[in-house]
Amino acid sequence: MKTIAIHQFRSAQELQATEMEQAPLKANEVLVTNHAFSINPMDIAGRMCMLDKPFNEL
Repeated sequence: MKTIAIHQFRSAQELQATEMEQAPLKANEVLVTNHAFSINPMDIAGRMCMLDKPFNEL
């Protein structure tokens, strides 16, 4: 599946799409497909390690 994930703290300009393996679904879970997403200021602040715990823990 395509994702945008924080692998290490850096500039917000370095966000990159990543392919990740989909985790197996449990009996009480459903798979939801997204067709769009957004990146907001809190996502950028987290990427730049500007948030306090628990947001800055990988």
